[in-house]
Amino acid sequence: MYPELLVTTAETDKEAKSVMRRINKDDAKQYGRLFAKYAHSNPLIVFAAATKQLEGGYDNMVQPLVDACKYLTDFGYDVLGYALLESLSKKTRSKVQDDGTSAAKWMSSK
Repeated sequence: MYPELLVTTAETDKEAKSVMRRINKDDAKQYGRLFAKYAHSNPLIVFAAATKQLEGGYDNMVQPLVDACKYLTDFGYDVLGYALLESLSKKTRSKVQDDGTSAAKWMSSK
């Protein structure tokens, strides 16, 4: 692989995670625009980081990220749909929690 591409991917992932740490329900407009800016330049990397955080158990991030997605372009929505389908189609995804006794949080409906 190309070293420049790896560096750019790592920097974009770091910046996306930094913005996602700052998004909350009060600052969704300000950081939502910044999130959309990063998502416009490197959408697959940004949306992969976002879905990874949401799957990791950060349930309180769902609504602020939905509000941040209001600022995406049509292209961003298309890539978001692809990223969600790619994330849901992973075969390595566990359908039970680590303890093995109950369904994973992403699978249970509330």
